[in-house]
This record gives sequence, structure tokens and C-alpha cells, in this order.
Amino acid sequence: MRVHVVSDVHGTADALAVAGDGADMLICLGDMLLFLDYEDHTQGIFAELYGAEHAREYIDLRTARRFDEARQLTAGIAARLTADHGTDLRTLTERAIRRQYAALFGVIGEPEFAAKLGAVGAVDVLCTHIPPAVPELLYDTAARRLETGSQALLDVIKRTQPRYALFGHVHNPLVRRVRVGRTECVNVGHFRATRVPYVVEL
Repeated sequence: MRVHVVSDVHGTADALAVAGDGADMLICLGDMLLFLDYEDHTQGIFAELYGAEHAREYIDLRTARRFDEARQLTAGIAARLTADHGTDLRTLTERAIRRQYAALFGVIGEPEFAAKLGAVGAVDVLCTHIPPAVPELLYDTAARRLETGSQALLDVIKRTQPRYALFGHVHNPLVRRVRVGRTECVNVGHFRATRVPYVVEL
């Protein structure tokens, strides 16, 4: 069986549409939506709602760790947005989220997606979005910080020893693979950046 695995799609609907080509199964490990793109500030829900220039300013402030100023920026823009549209920010955000989900599931197809999930059955591959709590897997070399990992997941891996533990979440990991006992723990990659699925032959 040939399995294609993707994670951190972040709105890349066109590449997702063909990610399952040639595979018996396509598995997505999460982070379907793109809220803010640090590489291309014109993309994502933030840019759609607040404008690309404000997205660039927000990214610059957060990168400089000027978080209070970043919050003040978004609060000011949000006040203007809600006044202009006559509704609250949550409603505007939910509308943008629904548009992204419609595009993404439009290329996957909900019945096909449900069928693939139902076909998984008993496997020796453990799939999650976040990695196990192994520091080398959690450290993002671009963000220069440890991202979220799961100690509970690491405990399960140690106890059950699946053949593979596949995950995403950390876009630029210090290392992509670590062996824990017999289990190969693998970051399948930042799909928005690579546009290529991780391939597993079972």
C-alpha cells in the first residue's frame, strides 16, 4: 500500500487536489487553513480581513517581539472593520474561514474524505498533527523556538512501538526524523512550502 501524508496545508488547495495522485490513501494531519503567511504577507485570512500592508506590519512587529504593538494594531483595524461592515469580527473571520474550507474540501470532496478515513482500519502507523515531546523534533530553526509537542504521545509511542509516528506542525524542524525504540518518528514536512506529500510504503 502506498500512502501519501501531508500536514500544514495552510490553504494550498491546488496542490492538495493532486496530493493523492498515485496513492492508495491520502492522509492529512491538520492545519488546513492559512491565517497568516510569514513568507507571503498577501496570503491568508489576516491579509483578506486586515489588508496585505497591515499583514506585513503585523508580521514585522511580531518578528521583532513587539507583541503589545501588534495587538494594538489589530485592535484598531478590527474596530474600523466591524464599523464598516456592521457586524462583529468573529462573524467576519468565520466567513473567511468558511470560504477557505469550501475551497479545500471542494478539491478533496467530503464523501471521498470520509471514505478514506473509514478505510484506515487497524494499522501500525500513528498519525497526529503535533510531534511527540522530543526536543530535536520540536525546535523550529526559522522561528528559533520550541513548538508544541506531546508528552502523552511520546509515552504512547514508547509503550506501543508503532512502526511509524507521522506528524507535522513544526515547519522548519531541527531534525525531521528520530527513532524511539523501533518507532520511526517523522515530520512529514510543511506542505504549503514543499507542495509534495510524504510517501510511506506499507
